[in-house]
Amino acid sequence: MRGLSVSVYRDTGLPDCTNGGVTSSMSRFILFGEGIDGNWSPDESAVPKILLLKRDKVHLGGYLYAVPGVVDPDSGNVVPAPLPEGHVGWMMGGNYVGTCDSRFSTGVTSLGAIPVHDRSESYELYRTLSSD
Repeated sequence: MRGLSVSVYRDTGLPDCTNGGVTSSMSRFILFGEGIDGNWSPDESAVPKILLLKRDKVHLGGYLYAVPGVVDPDSGNVVPAPLPEGHVGWMMGGNYVGTCDSRFSTGVTSLGAIPVHDRSESYELYRTLSSD
């Protein structure tokens, strides 16, 4: 598993919509996942890691997104980071990642930047924001 260095794209004119997600304070990550052919192994860098995932049951061939990642001590692979205790699953926080490296556009996506699902909410906040 090799990762690729990516930058965070965020609208600096808006407040943080990630609810303290990893892209709220970091500007660079190493992206790991299927189709990535980068220079970094999970243990080679102190730069935070994110994991590319694909949701298949969406029109247009699927939906690519990234979530916070951690290195699994048993396998050495990057896996999704655990949610904070009592929080609802990872969701889009408004920021994206991408790079000008040609391996990104050929191996990952030619669509440009990938959304990062690094927002999580407590069940209480989720119910409050989701109610009519």
